[in-house]
Amino acid sequence: MYYMLYEMIRLRKEKKLSQLELGNLIGMKQRVISKYEREESELPVSVAKRIAEVFDVDWWRLYE
Repeated sequence: MYYMLYEMIRLRKEKKLSQLELGNLIGMKQRVISKYEREESELPVSVAKRIAEVFDVDWWRLYE
């Protein structure tokens, strides 16, 4: 397991965004977002920062 992404999933659902919509907002494909959420791929800090901008949170919060 790379990290806990429960916060990322919670924030995405709170904003009522699908994986596809989040991917479109940060310039990534839905399948990549899915891999991050299922912890099949490690979430790079650069991507975490873009996701955090969408949710208006500190990027490190996505790793908690």
